[in-house]
Amino acid sequence: MTGGQFYTVLMQQTNKRLPRRLAAGKMKEKQKAKCIKHYRQKEVLFIGYAGCGKSALIKAVVHHHSLITCSLHRNGEIVMILGVGKGKPLGSYPAKFNIVDSAGYNEEHGILVKFFMENRAHLRKVFLLVDASKGLNECDHSMIQSIADRKSARFAIQPILTKADLIEPEARGGISQQIYEVIQKTLPWAPPPIMTCTRKDQIIGIEEIRRSIAQAVDMPYEEAWKSRNGPTTKPADVPETPESVALDDVTNRRGSLTAEDALRTDSAERTEHANTAKRTERTERTYTAKRTERTERTYPTKRSERTDSSRSSSRRDSSRPVRRADNGESTGRRDSSRFDERSSSGRPVTRGFGLAA
Repeated sequence: MTGGQFYTVLMQQTNKRLPRRLAAGKMKEKQKAKCIKHYRQKEVLFIGYAGCGKSALIKAVVHHHSLITCSLHRNGEIVMILGVGKGKPLGSYPAKFNIVDSAGYNEEHGILVKFFMENRAHLRKVFLLVDASKGLNECDHSMIQSIADRKSARFAIQPILTKADLIEPEARGGISQQIYEVIQKTLPWAPPPIMTCTRKDQIIGIEEIRRSIAQAVDMPYEEAWKSRNGPTTKPADVPETPESVALDDVTNRRGSLTAEDALRTDSAERTEHANTAKRTERTERTYTAKRTERTERTYPTKRSERTDSSRSSSRRDSSRPVRRADNGESTGRRDSSRFDERSSSGRPVTRGFGLAA
């Protein structure tokens, strides 16, 4: 199902056992070529250390906050290929381009990311995400070195610094320059990093990433990031504030609207959503009551009563008379139809068995 502002959909997800098979080294070349489906669309790859904020950044870039993304702890080391934009004919896929999300790597993972970079012919750019508050770690250095060791690099590299809200605004420039100098020692052709933040009140760097993706896939910005309700225009001299960002979110979902109409429509949508939830809850309660009533009407006897009745039926009928001896005293045994005939000596004779009791 498509979703978000730019029609983003999950096109493929790799198998969880693929990293272990790659680490074992027993896969043939034909198997490696077929383990991840190839698309004709150009691709960009997002990689980063586990916990660097990669999923939140991808959701902000495609403007789809309920998008399912990779998680090393939730679904293992996998790769998800996300199609962005509707292809031709309109309303069908393949998409305009693909964004590839990878699970965060750590000391024991990352083999699938390296395998993906080596075997994708349409990969155009790799976005290396680094936590700006922590800087580069050993896993980041290992990944950067593996990219530098490639003899023929078919893709470009773009460093991205995440979680800028955890750093003071005055110190962001210095930290960005320090990380850039370290990256340049291994990758001298890497451009300066993009400082980003995905908090709703401090959205930074999202438009720069979108422009970088459009440049990598050789598409105009307006065509690559065309909204599902048409482009939204905003005067260039108006500064970006939290209120304008929230208004842009509302306007992008509905096309070009005025501020009053957009906020009024947003309020109406929230009211309709609440009413829908109430109707759904009321309907579920009604159906549950009807099912319970139907069950009780079909099976009126409770389980405990059925159990007691089955136990009582297994016992002998207490209404049968007690067998008595000749002197009239009770023998403690119930009379039976088998002993209704007696011989001349008074001994009972069984009926139907041919033997005397």
